[in-house]
Amino acid sequence: MDLKDATENLQFDVRMIEMNLKNGSITKEQYQQYLSSLNDIADEAQKLELEEDVEAEASDVETDEAAISTEPSSSDNPYLQ
Repeated sequence: MDLKDATENLQFDVRMIEMNLKNGSITKEQYQQYLSSLNDIADEAQKLELEEDVEAEASDVETDEAAISTEPSSSDNPYLQ
């Protein structure tokens, strides 16, 4: 793989998004399109078993279900604002 191919493969790498948006390598629209193209694999996730004391602390924390979204939005992503 040459440098050009490697760079193209990394243009949407989470570590390079900010730089690529700032230098114009990609646009916000291209980034949003890329995010929309990703498959939702939430149903393939495995449950993580935690120790009892951690679970007790976690149950004290209230979760706002309305704030949880599976769809990317510009308000959730600082690079799209």
